[in-house]
Amino acid sequence: MNRLRRLPTSVVNCEYSGYDVYIGRPSKWGNPFVVGKDGTREEVIGKYKKWIKNQAHLTTSLSEHRAKKESNRKETKVGGGL
Repeated sequence: MNRLRRLPTSVVNCEYSGYDVYIGRPSKWGNPFVVGKDGTREEVIGKYKKWIKNQAHLTTSLSEHRAKKESNRKETKVGGGL
């Protein structure tokens, strides 16, 4: 069984903090459902949760994000990086 190592995750405002992966609109990770047009805030979040589980191309790209996060974490420990 392939065990995935979990690294700490932080959600930040990209205008004020550094980040590893942008997950907002219009990125591939962004929620395609819009509050109002597609439902209430709670409904849109629910739709996104269901939708993202069926996006195989996103699941396969998780490893590239883990590698980037690990690399940034190592650089920060050495005194470089973000």
